[in-house]
Amino acid sequence: MEEVIQVEGEFYLRPLKNTDAVAFQEAFAEEESARFFTQQRLQGFRDAKVLIEWLCESGEYYTIVRQRDSRVIGIIGISEREEVHSVYRISYMIFKEHRGRGVAPKTIRALTAACMKRDGVRRIEAAIRPDNIKSLRCIEKAGYIMSGMIDAEPGSEHEGALAKRILYIYE
Repeated sequence: MEEVIQVEGEFYLRPLKNTDAVAFQEAFAEEESARFFTQQRLQGFRDAKVLIEWLCESGEYYTIVRQRDSRVIGIIGISEREEVHSVYRISYMIFKEHRGRGVAPKTIRALTAACMKRDGVRRIEAAIRPDNIKSLRCIEKAGYIMSGMIDAEPGSEHEGALAKRILYIYE
């Protein structure tokens, strides 16, 4: 999927590209939620560029852009689960200053709708930490249904209670 996806309201999604490292560098360096994408704290442009290259290779990621000023305000993407064909995992991050304005549920709905139109896509999942209340609300507002608890991905830095995730699905 390499097209621009319109989002209800004032946003659109465009495919992530290597040059987005400039826009993401500062946000990734200070955002705790960036650890969802990487286990390391990003120290600068080079780290952001490496992360973006990895995201582009591992799935379909999009930059969330505000239409009125073309400002990048987040990232959202999907990747197919290796162990289960036709099942995708969605991940997203809205930069701190843009949270709480309804951006996440709208962008999740837009990407989900675009993906579900594809042949062979049967389900999209989101795995969210139980303590991330705002993200849990966002995914529910986007129409996902809670399915149960799962352990974090193997190799995750989290242990014990933090290793658990709540699994949401959209079918």
